[in-house]
Amino acid sequence: MQTNPKDPVKKTGISCHSSGLSYIHNPGVNPLRYVTIGRMIEDAASKYGKTVALVSMSDNIRITYEELLRDIDQLAAGLLSLGLVKGDRIGLWAPNFIEWVVTFFATARAGFITVCLNPSCEAPELKYFINKCGIKALVCPDKFKTLDFYGKLCKLIPDLGGTVQNEEVPTLKLVIMISQQKLRGTYNYNEVLDMADAAGMQRVKEEQWKISPDDICNIQFSSGTTGLPKGACLTHFQVVNNSYQIGQLLKFETVQHKVCVQVPLFHVFGVVAHLGLCPQFGTTMVFPTPIYNSTANLTALEQERCSAVFGTPTMFVDLVNLQRKLNKKIYATIAGMGGAPCPPSVINSIKDGLQIKHVIVPFIISVVAYAVILFRLDTVRLR
Repeated sequence: MQTNPKDPVKKTGISCHSSGLSYIHNPGVNPLRYVTIGRMIEDAASKYGKTVALVSMSDNIRITYEELLRDIDQLAAGLLSLGLVKGDRIGLWAPNFIEWVVTFFATARAGFITVCLNPSCEAPELKYFINKCGIKALVCPDKFKTLDFYGKLCKLIPDLGGTVQNEEVPTLKLVIMISQQKLRGTYNYNEVLDMADAAGMQRVKEEQWKISPDDICNIQFSSGTTGLPKGACLTHFQVVNNSYQIGQLLKFETVQHKVCVQVPLFHVFGVVAHLGLCPQFGTTMVFPTPIYNSTANLTALEQERCSAVFGTPTMFVDLVNLQRKLNKKIYATIAGMGGAPCPPSVINSIKDGLQIKHVIVPFIISVVAYAVILFRLDTVRLR
């Protein structure tokens, strides 16, 4: 679409590009961002390099944005050295590990598509997801607590050997294990990192232009309540801009925030409200535990002085009930609640029990990259 420079629609933001498409938004003064997730994380490393990007409390690890980008490009180069190519689907089947974050961004930097998988899914569900999307490589831990990922894989592929070749999952060629040991038929995550060299990492940087913001970057599955789960294809453009608009609404650009990550990263809530949002504003993501634990979440809010926390209504009910017992010092000023109906009583209890002033409630639809409508409930008392 051609536009006149004097056209008033230009003031509300328009981005034209080689594909011939145009993006217009109104109302508002901030133009939509025509960038990929890979460029987004690179910009974050350039702008917020020494700022802590990730805190893993269970591992006692802190990673800056500079360090995160280095790890991302190293993994991206390692994955490319395995023969994966732009557009390949990478299944990410794990709890909230740091490796989850690195893998998500590495797939975006390499031009792959991340397929987010629930870590609790069983072998039959895994088979469905792999075949539905044509997953070529799977990244997962060997085991975490009661979740036996490798055991489920061996149920699905009993003859898992030197290479992954099985008629049950014909597209799957590679399994990469987040593990301290080398397991039969798989690559080790650290082994893949070691496959990267300086030339490969430089190639990742130089070929970012080959990836378009309109390319699919993520496949999110619906819950399957009305049948088999359905895959929703999200583009870089959708994820980046939905995240950015949420951050703008919350005025994240005015304060250096720390966000307590309660939600699972495999859900669109985790991808957009955390992985997409935080790098654009230099925000620190605090991971209390790999799998949901309300006590650990409340401890993180106190010890790390988190200023924002997002979650489902049930998660906030747990936090409020615990806080009434433990009366910890909480510094959070922003709460974002979604993923289920949000009763007025829960919204009021967040304000009263957690003393969080600003509460937002997004209307979430995974097929359009998380938030369609956002309600700010700062001073409203609900009944």
